[in-house]
Amino acid sequence: MQTRRILLFCLMWSLTLTAVFAQVDTGTIAGSVRDSQGAGVASAAITFVEINTNATMKTQADGSGDFASPPLRPGNYKVIAEAQGFKTQTRSTITLKIQDRLRIDFDMAVGSVSENIVVTAETPTVQTETSSLGQVITSTQITELPLNGRDYIQLATLSTGVVRTSSGTNGNSGGSSTGGLNSFVANGTRGTLNNFLLDGIDNNSNDNGGVVLRTNVDAIQEFKLQTNSYSAEFGRSGGAVVNAITKSGTNRYHGNVFEFFRNSALDARDYFEVPGTAKASYKQNQFGGTLGGAIIKDKLFWFGDYQATRIRNPLNSSSVVPTAAERAGDFSADPAVIDPATGNPFPGNVIPSGSIDSISQAYMNLYPDANQGNRFVIFPIERDTIDQGDGRVDYTPSQHDQFFLRYSMSRRTDIRPAPLPGLANGGNSSTGEGHEDTYGTSLGFTHIFTPTTVNEARFGFNHVHIRRGVPEGGTVLPPADLQVPGVPQDARVNGLTLFAPRTFARV
Repeated sequence: MQTRRILLFCLMWSLTLTAVFAQVDTGTIAGSVRDSQGAGVASAAITFVEINTNATMKTQADGSGDFASPPLRPGNYKVIAEAQGFKTQTRSTITLKIQDRLRIDFDMAVGSVSENIVVTAETPTVQTETSSLGQVITSTQITELPLNGRDYIQLATLSTGVVRTSSGTNGNSGGSSTGGLNSFVANGTRGTLNNFLLDGIDNNSNDNGGVVLRTNVDAIQEFKLQTNSYSAEFGRSGGAVVNAITKSGTNRYHGNVFEFFRNSALDARDYFEVPGTAKASYKQNQFGGTLGGAIIKDKLFWFGDYQATRIRNPLNSSSVVPTAAERAGDFSADPAVIDPATGNPFPGNVIPSGSIDSISQAYMNLYPDANQGNRFVIFPIERDTIDQGDGRVDYTPSQHDQFFLRYSMSRRTDIRPAPLPGLANGGNSSTGEGHEDTYGTSLGFTHIFTPTTVNEARFGFNHVHIRRGVPEGGTVLPPADLQVPGVPQDARVNGLTLFAPRTFARV
């Protein structure tokens, strides 16, 4: 029983943190309150008001006049200092960004508390409370800079020491799970060592070092990329830290609708397209919107977003297929075919019908007729469909408590046609249907016990389910004449047995 009490005490103590320590995706405002002689004003009351929501948090200066705010969500704040015998002073132009640790000092003038001195313009605050190196990418930058595919991770390369890299080679992933343009390295560290967070919850994919949840850029309030000397709360790895937060509702309704599209009107004709045919058409549409507002003014807020992606990508596929004579065993126009029974070439390079296995003949019959020389050439359309969205609720029941809950989901279906028709297929893991479903949530609770003691707890999970290379229509058992003896027949996991002739396309 005593051991259980000790463990419980240690757990509660680990959750109780002073405001100046771990803050993940929030910020802190610290400083001092002094009188005209430079002496600290003990017990001065400091109030922090988020302008867009009127969410209010309070703290109190210590005996030396120093104070530190509770963890504050990034936004625009006014900070009010009050003390008996002094005029109230208000700083109304404070912008707090993610992971900021700002210092603001108050020089109080003797007078009545009812008198208020409002400072509306001042020099930019300098972060003297932290030595970390990083850069905040704001919502304006995220939404107004051009992004191919609307992935905010691409903007990581705006920071010093960060360069784009190819994915899938020597640990160089580490961007979006779409790879390619979104992978990056910071200060020469492998991309797989980057650390991604969303609303204070781990957002790392363990299969490629990228992100799990690819949030709509219009739903991102801002993110901070830290590349050096960041605090121990980001102790997962030695790469860059990409710390993003989603938008929340405010007292005023706000939102947008959008559509971005691209088509082939200005594209050149593909080199391999058949002359005289219509030019293949590439189409990409991304559309959706965001909306947020208040359920209870100053208390309860909501925000939601939706984005759809529709891509129609023309492909070209060229496969070597057998001629009618070769299907019948006549390889007179080909290199010598060896009779496995004698070790010598077949006479005239023609395989007698009695020597052709029935299953091999059935496989040969799956090949389509050539339409260009000895090749079967097609120009199918790859269809990529993504539907994704986020929902968030923020609740501030009192000056001592804050809650938020965010839920995200994304469903993707990519259909890449196989190079050969029917059961022949001829594809690999990159053809057929690919499905990628992701879900994630983040729950946060902050409670102020005293002006110097705060409990901030975060809970969350991410889940990703990926299936690739599934034939269109699913896997099915082949007819009896195509079933190879000894191969397990289970339609859930296998279909046609793979044959890969040296000369012709695989089936």
